[in-house]
Amino acid sequence: MQFKEMLANLVLKNISYAGMIDIAEQALVEGYDSPHTRILAGEDKEDFNTFEVHSYFQRMVQELGITLPDVEEAARILIRYWMWCIVEGNVEPKKGAQHINIEVYSNVHCYRKESYVGEAWDLGKTIGILYDYDDVEDIYVGNHGRTITKEQALQQLDDEMRTEARRYLEKYETK
Repeated sequence: MQFKEMLANLVLKNISYAGMIDIAEQALVEGYDSPHTRILAGEDKEDFNTFEVHSYFQRMVQELGITLPDVEEAARILIRYWMWCIVEGNVEPKKGAQHINIEVYSNVHCYRKESYVGEAWDLGKTIGILYDYDDVEDIYVGNHGRTITKEQALQQLDDEMRTEARRYLEKYETK
């Protein structure tokens, strides 16, 4: 995950104070350098003072001139990231959709009027396919005369998820 996606995860409260240290390390890897970026990146992830880490992070952001994304943009950043991972094959389609459902929906739904993540972010089909995976797991205890196997059904869902991820990226990609 890159610096931009890590910041989005922080905004959506998916990253702890120790994660702020990871963000500083990634910032340095990507060429973002400042005194407090170096200080924060050097903190011990096992033994640190949360107040200091938070303070170093705030100073790092100021020194780098970075504006954190708002909740809406942070959600879009993470959705695009996981969709890209699905399309590129960096993550199994079901896992990518689970990340979207958990990392975005669980932290953003309270900010939106829509009742579920599918309505709020044009992800209705993605979430529907995600639930279909569970249905396949429940239905296929054995093949019992079905025309396709459980593995074939799961492969179809993977293909559908990749197709949906490509559609989403074509519609919303801004990289």
